[in-house]
Amino acid sequence: IVIGRILKVLQADKIYLIARDTDQGKPRFQLLICIPKKRKVHFPRYEKKIRVSCRDIAMLSVYIQYSEELFVTLKNGHIFYSPICTPEQLIYDTNRVVFAAFNPQSVTIVVEEAKQTFDNIYQKAKFFLEDPRLEYTTDRRSELLFNLHQAIEHTCHAIIDTFSESHLYSNNLFRLLAEVNRYIPGLSNRICSFPDSIELLQQSHFDTRYRITAVTTKDWNTAMSQTLLFVNDAQIAFRKKLTEFEEKFGSTPPATT
Repeated sequence: IVIGRILKVLQADKIYLIARDTDQGKPRFQLLICIPKKRKVHFPRYEKKIRVSCRDIAMLSVYIQYSEELFVTLKNGHIFYSPICTPEQLIYDTNRVVFAAFNPQSVTIVVEEAKQTFDNIYQKAKFFLEDPRLEYTTDRRSELLFNLHQAIEHTCHAIIDTFSESHLYSNNLFRLLAEVNRYIPGLSNRICSFPDSIELLQQSHFDTRYRITAVTTKDWNTAMSQTLLFVNDAQIAFRKKLTEFEEKFGSTPPATT
């Protein structure tokens, strides 16, 4: 039923099931939809249309990619897409395009490129947390909230840029954290359970000229601790993804799909 509704919204070459579970008894699916590059498609618009068309029967998290572009990406190997585009996870196929099997000899190259992309951006996040002024915050909390915002923002971009091979031009933490969860499900859940802290940090980004006047000790401690936890968790989760990739493709490549 879900596939039928997707095809009414968008012509697809292939559909891969990334993950499935339930939420309050309702099925939840994470899907990769490969489409022919016949015309330019605004991916976020169609991802939303697909979610809406299926919301009465299932909750969907959808990725859309052009088949022709994904063909090249998979041929070279990709830290996010290669583990997904396997025969075991293929649930719909027109056989119009065949994705090449990943060459295990490229594992090291893919892993090193992913590390380089992640580390280059992640270092910026660490830089904002290494500001010695964070140790003396009593009268500068409002100013230094901006540091925490930047640490989270750059950590999110490190994950998103590495796994999507594109840059999301946004400094909205709510949007960035939601996008992070698309690539590493659950990574953002802990910090997102403190929406007031995120809102405070978001406000600090827009109030860099006119500082927030009142930041309580409780608000500061929560924002600081959740930032440190998220930044640390992101690095651990990323390293785990690399290990899983190496274990999956280190010896035998998957079949073509």
